[in-house]
Formats: sequence, structure tokens, C-alpha cells
Amino acid sequence: MDFTTAAGIGGAAATGVLAVLGWVLKRSVGQMDQKLREHDEALQRRSDELSAYKLHVAEHYVTTNELSKAIDALNETIKAVFQRFDRLESKLDNKADK
Repeated sequence: MDFTTAAGIGGAAATGVLAVLGWVLKRSVGQMDQKLREHDEALQRRSDELSAYKLHVAEHYVTTNELSKAIDALNETIKAVFQRFDRLESKLDNKADK
């Protein structure tokens, strides 16, 4: 076997190996691109779900400030009722026909 035959066989083998490596690399990059697209879509879905949840919370739940105001108003009403009971009790205590 002369040198040109060995070089031809070696070149063909190297070409075959490089072709296989190129195919593997192309396939790996394609799979990586597909995974990245899937992750982007999943992130977008999560972002949309989070936005929908935030909207739901904003529509259906009160803020801390509103709740504090409502509780303060309720406390004032309860105090007013008890003050009226106290006045009624004092009127009954001061009634002459006891």
C-alpha cells in the first residue's frame, strides 16, 4: 500500500468522523434550542398565570389600609353602642320609682 492510498483512506475516515461529529453537534444544538423554546414558553405561561392571580387578588381582597379603616369604623360604632347602653343604664339607675 502506497502513501496516497493510506492518505485517501485516512482522509475518508477523517471525513466520516468529522461528518458524524458535525451531525451530533447539529443535533445537540437543535435539542438545546428546542429546550430553550420550551423553557421560554413555560416561563411565559407562569408569567401569565401570575398576572392573572395578581388581578384576582386585586379584585377580590382588601388591602391592609382598607381593612384597618374598616376595623376602626367598626370599633367606633361599637364604642357608640356601649356609650348609649351606659347612658340608658344611668337613666334607669336615676329613675325615681326604683
